Amino acid sequence: MPHFIHRGNDITVHASGSLAIKESLDPACYSLKQNPMTRELYLTKSDPFDLPSKIYGNATKQVNRIWHTFSERKSSTGVLLSGEKGNGKTLLAKALSDLGLKNKVPTILINQDFDGINIGEFLQALSQPCVVFLDEFEKVFDAEAQERILTVLDGTLGAKMLFLITCNNTYKIDQHMHNRPGRIYYALDFDNLDAKVIEDYCKDNLKNQKNLDQDIVQINRITRVVGKFNFDQLKAIVEEMNRFDETPLMAMEMLNIKPSAYDSKNYALSVTYNNKPVKNTYPEIQHGSPIMHQQMSVSFMVGKKSFDVSLSRQNLVDAESTGDCYVFRNGPTTVTYKLIQNPPWDFKQAIGPVVSEGTRIDA
Repeated sequence: MPHFIHRGNDITVHASGSLAIKESLDPACYSLKQNPMTRELYLTKSDPFDLPSKIYGNATKQVNRIWHTFSERKSSTGVLLSGEKGNGKTLLAKALSDLGLKNKVPTILINQDFDGINIGEFLQALSQPCVVFLDEFEKVFDAEAQERILTVLDGTLGAKMLFLITCNNTYKIDQHMHNRPGRIYYALDFDNLDAKVIEDYCKDNLKNQKNLDQDIVQINRITRVVGKFNFDQLKAIVEEMNRFDETPLMAMEMLNIKPSAYDSKNYALSVTYNNKPVKNTYPEIQHGSPIMHQQMSVSFMVGKKSFDVSLSRQNLVDAESTGDCYVFRNGPTTVTYKLIQNPPWDFKQAIGPVVSEGTRIDA
């Protein structure tokens, strides 16, 4: 016997046995979707998140602490996980989802904006605790959409939620989310791998452990030189060390891992005032592309008179298509930025020696 579902003037027909009406969501993972015709929001069940057999560092401790807090609080709890890709923020969110399922709490993944639709009204209708996972928040939700979500984070929902928000760039997060524990209770940064992660991973995965302590010291030095060192880079270094029985420094020679200083471009400044060259300018070197800065300042002397000139993108008058040269002009002052070619990076010099019992690993 078929079932006829009446919704206002609309009637849908469902075969016998195809419908199951429940009073609550099963503990499972769901993705929030939208019907393109009716614009109604609905959930579709998805597979649980895959987790590695071992989670390194302090992630397990952080997961247990967050869950304990969420369980004891009467209102919703927001968690902001920010930082570079590959440093564990999504892993932590997935681990929290897994712990939620073990405690009969479903997860709802929201990875798209719904063009003005109030997500809060949908979550309000659920009337049961859920883990709400908003991945790559600043990429999915523009400024207007983030403002709408602020009301959801204010704890006005009938059921408490654990909001997990991941982002790569906190500068693109609405300012009213920062330093507001009422909305975002926890904020964790994942800009660099924790030393504990490096130590534990090396102990588990390095085949040659004769110089284990020295290798760990050297990898930690590499993280400081590279900047924003991630788990994928650590795995690549250890893989290369195992394949060729090398030290970390030797393994770095051909890997696609370069220090932050190597990637950033430097430009030499030359200044003219009333078409006459000026000496003793400050700064002499501009770090990073000039057009990437909102505002720059150049100081110089003409005779006994000092000048401080501000420059912005509006002052750009000429540029080479290669990005090797930019010319800015503000009144009688013209500033030319010419790219300085970075010399080949010497990791050995940057990292320094590792000494143990009077012997250096990399001779």
